[in-house]
Amino acid sequence: MKIIFIILLTFVVSCSKTAKYSEYFTIVSGYLESYVKTVLKGNFKLAESFFKKAEKELFLADDYCNLARIYIKRYFIEEEFSENSKFYLNKANDFVNLSMCTEEKKIVNGLLKINLDSKTTIEFYNYYFAYLKSGDEIDLLGYLERYEVPDYVKSRVFRRLARDSFMKNLKKAEYYIKRAYMIDTFNSYSIYLLEDLKLMYIVCVKKGGVCDNLEKRKNSLQKMIKN
Repeated sequence: MKIIFIILLTFVVSCSKTAKYSEYFTIVSGYLESYVKTVLKGNFKLAESFFKKAEKELFLADDYCNLARIYIKRYFIEEEFSENSKFYLNKANDFVNLSMCTEEKKIVNGLLKINLDSKTTIEFYNYYFAYLKSGDEIDLLGYLERYEVPDYVKSRVFRRLARDSFMKNLKKAEYYIKRAYMIDTFNSYSIYLLEDLKLMYIVCVKKGGVCDNLEKRKNSLQKMIKN
């Protein structure tokens, strides 16, 4: 059961709807789901409380590999906007070393770009790391289309592709930003919407467009998040 639990704490859920899980799994999963919703709305204090509750449950179960997983997840979600994101990845690495978590070590090393060639049991990371190594997004995009991937993961990927396309293909960068924006506005991911608007503004400036309205929207959203 713990192997299944470790997989489900990452991005992609692929299991029978009739499967039964322990109360431990249900509690931690609920806290993590609440963390994701609140942190992407900009409610950082509440998000932190949910994350800490999930962390406590895992500590009480002596489950260091899943502790590594939730910090990997937090790094992936907050990398764009949190000054602490690298700390979360280092924290995950500490937990990995405490319990010899082989799969988690591969993921951490990939995110740190120490080793992008190792294959993990989480297919998303295999495609993501292959993209980081080659710069070719075709297979990664195919994976996002074929499998049920959470919207916040798709949003992160599209903005990554947009940033990587700025210097090579501005039209492609604009396309990926718009895809991220559609996801984020649908889900009201305020924090990611702010990142989208920042990138949309940069594209607008590079194209020599009139960007005043974009700047006003960006600034207004930023003020609302801070309040």
